[in-house]
Amino acid sequence: MNECKPLLLGAFYLRLVGKPLDVYQYLEPLLNDYRKIRHKTPQGNFELRHMDEFVNDLLNKDLFCDIALPRIPHRQVLEGAGNLEPRRSALEDVLEQELASEPEAAMGGKEDAGPKRKREGVKGD
Repeated sequence: MNECKPLLLGAFYLRLVGKPLDVYQYLEPLLNDYRKIRHKTPQGNFELRHMDEFVNDLLNKDLFCDIALPRIPHRQVLEGAGNLEPRRSALEDVLEQELASEPEAAMGGKEDAGPKRKREGVKGD
């Protein structure tokens, strides 16, 4: 857990003073980091959280650790202006790899060769 402290502190600092484009470009890759961290609650208790939850709160909340964060535009606004590329989830890459590796097994390899039945008693349009 100690190796996460400088990274968390750097992410928090970047969110406080960074430009919106830099904030999204450098913090979004941390959304794929699922290391466990200890987070102190306002009541003085510690709770187990994960790095991606911490970064998600930095990106989406206005108040974090009792500090008002500067407002940044929503990601969709920056995407619409052409400043940011659309975000790709790591799951999209995995899904594409699985779909590419599947041979035509999903389709059964061939079309249904069964006899075609004429529907009787159904009026056409």
